[in-house]
Amino acid sequence: MFGIVKQHRGAIAVTSAVGRGTTFDVFLPAAPTPAVTAERELVARFTGGNETILLVEDDPMLRRAIDRVLERHGYRVIGADGAASAREAWSRAAGRIDLLLTDLVLSEGANGRALAAELQSRSPDLEVILMSGYGAEVADGAQFLAKPCSPAVLLERVRRCLDQR
Repeated sequence: MFGIVKQHRGAIAVTSAVGRGTTFDVFLPAAPTPAVTAERELVARFTGGNETILLVEDDPMLRRAIDRVLERHGYRVIGADGAASAREAWSRAAGRIDLLLTDLVLSEGANGRALAAELQSRSPDLEVILMSGYGAEVADGAQFLAKPCSPAVLLERVRRCLDQR
């Protein structure tokens, strides 16, 4: 318990009296830290959109986190865990995808750049953002999003990319 309380920037006070027992008072902060509050306020300013985004990310936890941020801001998200499932989703969506948001390094020996080129050959107006934990130089001039990023950065990059169409 002590570790959890400290992790959340709290404190524990212990009072003990013979014949009365021991009391543990746990104190936790009532409000988020200013940095968290500022990030939430920044995210709240984004109006989002109603476009459809094909999100290709092989890390399920990261894919769910990105999906939640985008959906909370009005975007329709189709998730895929790799190139094969992205192609299937693309076929099912029948041209209703506005943006491909894909990791550069995918499982199955595929990569996001090749997937983007393939899908853009079918739909030249498709906007693409490549994501990577590596530096921006791996994007070769394409729209790029460094991982990890804050929700505000994600939303800003997605909106900017979609607005340039």
